[in-house]
Formats: sequence, structure tokens, C-alpha cells
Amino acid sequence: MKKFFKFIWVTFIGLVIFRLVKKILTLTQYAKIKFFATLNYPSSQEQSLEDSYAMIFSAMELDLTELEPQEKVMNLQVLGRFASIVIKLPEDWNLQLQGKAKYSDISNCLEPAKDNSEKPLLIIQHDLKFSALVIETDAEQIADGTKIEPELPQ
Repeated sequence: MKKFFKFIWVTFIGLVIFRLVKKILTLTQYAKIKFFATLNYPSSQEQSLEDSYAMIFSAMELDLTELEPQEKVMNLQVLGRFASIVIKLPEDWNLQLQGKAKYSDISNCLEPAKDNSEKPLLIIQHDLKFSALVIETDAEQIADGTKIEPELPQ
């Protein structure tokens, strides 16, 4: 009987180690992995679009409003576990969302571009659990590209 409990215990430990290694190998495919962090990637013209982000118990704001796309079709992978992810895009980009969201919320404020063939396409592949993904636009821009700053009450 003692050997039986030892066998069960070793099997349980082996299963836990196997699942842990499997999770770690899954995370290694992401370019940026953050645990318990708050990240803010401000918009700049020199900015490059990383291929993938993994956010676990974290918050991220990715501002791509001033990014000049190098390609017509861009891919972005996002993994979120108990995370808040905000992605700001220019209004004239096309967006395609693919993936799964379990117990999560996805809010897309981007209107489809009127001329789909000429505008860049961003494909966001997401894997979310207990997370929020918010797609925003920089609605405060006017036609000549200058930003309107909101007036603060005095």
C-alpha cells in the first residue's frame, strides 16, 4: 500500500512538472513577456511593431497612432491572463481580430476604413483569459494631423 501512494505522489509531481514546462514553452514564443507590470509604449515615428506580447497580471497601453507601417499587412499576437490591454490605432487603419477570449471583454472602437484596399491592415491574434482588450483610435486628431488637447476646467 505504501508503494501505491508513492506511485501516486510521483505521478502527480510528474504531471505538475509537465504542465509547468508546457506553459513555459508556450510563453517563449512571445517577444515581450511581462508579469505583474504596467507598460506604456508611447507613440513615436521611430517605433517598430513587436510581433507578440504576453501580459500576465499586467496592464499595457500600446500606442501605434504615429507608426508608419512598413508592410501593408501587419500581425500582432497578444496573450492576456488577468490583464488589461489597450491598443491605440490610427482611424484609417483596417483591423481584423482573431483568436479566443474566455471570460474576457473585447472593445473595438475602430470604424472600418472606407477604402479598404489602400489602408494598412493590422491582424490582432489574441488569446485572452480573464482579461480586457480595448482597441481605441486617436479621435482627437484633425485633418492636418495636429492634435487637439482637451481644455482643463479652471
